[in-house]
Amino acid sequence: MEEWRDIKGYEGLYQVSNEGRVKSLEREIEYLVKGRYKAKRTYHSVILKTYHNNSGYILVDLSINQKKDKCTVHRLVAEAFIPNPQNKPQVGHINCDKTDNRVENLYWCTQEENNNNPITLERMRESGKKKDVSHLLTAENMEKKRLALIGHIVTEETKRKISKSHSKPIVHLTLDEELIERFENSLIAAEQTNFAQAMINRACHGKYFRKCRNKWYDNHHIYQNSKWMFEDDYEKMLEEQLILS
Repeated sequence: MEEWRDIKGYEGLYQVSNEGRVKSLEREIEYLVKGRYKAKRTYHSVILKTYHNNSGYILVDLSINQKKDKCTVHRLVAEAFIPNPQNKPQVGHINCDKTDNRVENLYWCTQEENNNNPITLERMRESGKKKDVSHLLTAENMEKKRLALIGHIVTEETKRKISKSHSKPIVHLTLDEELIERFENSLIAAEQTNFAQAMINRACHGKYFRKCRNKWYDNHHIYQNSKWMFEDDYEKMLEEQLILS
């Protein structure tokens, strides 16, 4: 029997079922006609249309306060019906079918547990992608990968590939623009501060580009509650402050 429960954060607006379906709830909306007259419109409950993302998961669009969110259906089902006392971060499909979002096919898991699903391993053997599955991502390997991405572990080959813009001297400042430390480049700064090199570079440039919106955004050189600038830009700023004073 299909059971419906409220979606967390969307109570009174949407519900999800143990069969993996999502519906909107009937509600009455009050609005102005020509900016003067109040009118009411009733929205009836309907099953929402879903779609697939590039990874094969089923998504649904939920709206609240004129803001639309893309939500994965399998996670909505798990959050509504499956307890997660160990606070595991992922939701896996027992039969590895990403479109089968029935509650009995879902379980909370870690990345390692998800990778080691017996059906997943069998498919890897059959496809020949990984005949030896012993080197699947373990917790230890995942941590090494994470550390490498944020600059804790950098090979000599990676250092040689650093672009000229990444080799420029940079300065680390307080939010009040007081000098904390100078670094020869962003790589050394990342190694010594345990911050992400890419984010340090973004802060030094003072802006970043959002491809999905085709627009530049100003970050005011701020990252991790402090400021980062290229040394030559910092010196120009000091010169301008002296002239203005």
